[in-house]
Amino acid sequence: MEVNLENNIYLSVLDQLLDIRYTKSIREEKGGTYGVSCGGSLSTLPSEPDFMLMIGFDTKPEMADELRDMLLPEIERLAAEGPTEEEMGKIKEYMVKQRADNLKQNGSWKQWITNYHLMGVDYTTDYDAIIGSLSAEKVKAIAAKVLESGNVLKLIMDPAVAE
Repeated sequence: MEVNLENNIYLSVLDQLLDIRYTKSIREEKGGTYGVSCGGSLSTLPSEPDFMLMIGFDTKPEMADELRDMLLPEIERLAAEGPTEEEMGKIKEYMVKQRADNLKQNGSWKQWITNYHLMGVDYTTDYDAIIGSLSAEKVKAIAAKVLESGNVLKLIMDPAVAE
């Protein structure tokens, strides 16, 4: 995936959508965890532009397989149907607020400057314009891109199992 501001924002939108949906399905409906953590990132290191989407949660060992098997189908639903208007509205509102807070933080500026020098990507200039034009269709496309990579690692870490 090309490393640029738009892809970075849409990958963030995707991971936020997954947070919302997994909270409902895995936490509230199944009672399987206190929370699911989703995080997407783009990188040009070590050599080629690439992306990563990590999804993690703690659960009882007897629920691990069932809950893990709920992850990819949700991404498939987003790729096929896209997000709802309500979901997009919540995420857009959050990102606008978070942006205002980040502009006041030295740590955010440090990260943006570091990314610019390491990857040559300006993560600040067009941010507001991209957020203003967020599109459910582009979210669907990013979800499809995640799926088409076919590079999926499913891992269960169980401290009770020793080799």
